[in-house]
Amino acid sequence: MKCLFQEILVAVMVIGAVSGCGPRSPKAEGVVPVAGVVTSGGKPVAGATVTFYPDSPDGRAAAGTTDAHGKFRLTTLSADDGAKPGTYKVMVSKIEVTGVGATMSQDEQYKYLEQHGSPPPAESKNVLPELYANLTSTPLTATVKDGGNDFQFDLNGGTGAVSTP
Repeated sequence: MKCLFQEILVAVMVIGAVSGCGPRSPKAEGVVPVAGVVTSGGKPVAGATVTFYPDSPDGRAAAGTTDAHGKFRLTTLSADDGAKPGTYKVMVSKIEVTGVGATMSQDEQYKYLEQHGSPPPAESKNVLPELYANLTSTPLTATVKDGGNDFQFDLNGGTGAVSTP
C-alpha cells in the first residue's frame, strides 16, 4: 500500500508540474506531440492518469488524463506539448475518492473540520489494476519518436504499447 501511495504521489506531482501555473507555461525544448487511447477489455477508460516515465536519467516525465473516449495527450511543460523522443515506462491509474468527504463542497469540508477537529472521512482508491500504477511492475512501455506518436494501451492483457503511425 505504501508503494501505491508513493506512485500516486509521484503521478500527482507530475500532473501538477506539467499543468503549469500562471498565464503561460514555458515550452519544453525538443518535445513532440504524443497522443493515445487507454482501453480495458476494448472499452475506453475515462479519467485515468497516464504517465510516461523516461528510461534515461536526463529525460523528463510527461503525463495526461484520458477523456470520455479514453483518449489522452501528453504534457511535459505546456498543455498538450507532448514528450521528448526516447523510451518510457508507462503508468496508468484512475483514482476515485469515496466517503463523506468526497461529496462535500469546500465550505462543508471547512465546517466539518471546525466541528470535528479533523477533515471529513474520504478514501482514495485506484480502480485499475495496481500492476499498471507501479513503475517497477508496469508492463507498459512506449518509444516516442520524432513525427507521429499515437499509442494504444489495453489494460487487460497487453504486455506493452502498440504504436500506430
